Amino acid sequence: MSTERTDLGATPVGRLVQGSVSQGKTTDYDGNALVFKTGANAGQPRSDFFFSVAIRKDDPGVNLLLQSIQAEARKCFPQFFDASGACLIPTFSWKFKDGDCQVPNENNVRNCDREGFAGCWVFSFSGSRAPGLSKRNEQGQVVPISDPSEIKKGYYIQVAADVSGNGNTKKPGVYLNHSLVLLAGYGEVIMSGPDAATAFAAPTALPAGASATPPAVVPQAAVVPQAAPIAAPAPTSLPAPTFTPPPVAAAPVPGFAPPPVAAAPVPGFVPGPIVF
Repeated sequence: MSTERTDLGATPVGRLVQGSVSQGKTTDYDGNALVFKTGANAGQPRSDFFFSVAIRKDDPGVNLLLQSIQAEARKCFPQFFDASGACLIPTFSWKFKDGDCQVPNENNVRNCDREGFAGCWVFSFSGSRAPGLSKRNEQGQVVPISDPSEIKKGYYIQVAADVSGNGNTKKPGVYLNHSLVLLAGYGEVIMSGPDAATAFAAPTALPAGASATPPAVVPQAAVVPQAAPIAAPAPTSLPAPTFTPPPVAAAPVPGFAPPPVAAAPVPGFVPGPIVF
């Protein structure tokens, strides 16, 4: 059983459909810490930089890539292949899958329903270190990428990789080990996470107190501002009373007799004749 690595060169251009070329994971799907299983670092923590690339089935170079992987598998596990080269283990871990497969996986998801899978062979690469990232400049020269987030899921890439056996006769398979990634082109970004239309497809009844329409807004009465209390005017001092003296009778003039004053007529009284 051989565990040596065989160089695959650069893959044909494919679309990054799963994982990340720059962000590694430290736990598996069950939340267990990832560790090296063999070698000098066995048992020590490790990171896993995993991503999948979908390469169209009609690409001229994809068949050579498939043949190279199959040849490595036969070399590493000859006991699991017949004379014609057919694999005798249905669960052999090939690290590539048919993007048109309609058989649901353990999560009830079909490959043909995944974005970017249809019409492609999908290759899964992994490694304990992030691959070197590069792109071509305007002159066509390959230059390093300084910002790892520049390569997004949904973009088109090439991968420089090698293949090796996994060394496990109980769960035989191969590893596709990445070393370098080239940004070859841009595509529609693939967003991770569930689709909202699928997640909430089944309508549900509203609980008591819930309404399908927003409640009407009742305008509040205008608040009349309170007038500030009017301060009572300060008491003012009244003017001092003026004194008017009673009239003083004029002194009589000597030799002057005032004319007689007629008495006021008495109602109902008729005076008699005046006798001289």
